[in-house]
Amino acid sequence: MSTIPGAKSQRSPHTMARDGKYFKLWRRFYEPLILLKILGSTRGQHSPSLEPTPLHRFLDNLAYLCDHQKGGNTTSAVAIEDTPERFVFWIASNCPSQCEKSVPFLTYTLVSVRSIADAPSSQQASLTEELVRRCVEFAQARVKKEASMLKKDMSKCMVFVKELDGQHTSRLC
Repeated sequence: MSTIPGAKSQRSPHTMARDGKYFKLWRRFYEPLILLKILGSTRGQHSPSLEPTPLHRFLDNLAYLCDHQKGGNTTSAVAIEDTPERFVFWIASNCPSQCEKSVPFLTYTLVSVRSIADAPSSQQASLTEELVRRCVEFAQARVKKEASMLKKDMSKCMVFVKELDGQHTSRLC
């Protein structure tokens, strides 16, 4: 029996018709992949890989901290402008009223990060704990929602693990 879908074999006409549809789907999926693989080595690199720099990761993390509610209204972006006098941090949000809450928090966070960096190593742990506590407090609604979703997913995982454990136990007997 042939393993290639749609290839001629000694099967019923019903099976062959079903394989014809399957072969069309198979071809639609794999032909572009094969062409990309073949042409990929001849086309060269179109754009450099975009590895995030430490600055980009820092700004992404600041934006994540400012996103204090689950959902799209508080989605934030943070950018930095390098002016001759100082750095200017810009914050944007899907909902302008959310920036009113995020701007003071972002200011507090930046001041805290600077004080942690400048503090003696003996004080850094307590200052870091305070910053984390304030971040969790600021995003309390998001943390509760994420915890609820995680709890629900963990329950599903536990059911799945118990089913797997039961299958493996029955195989051992």
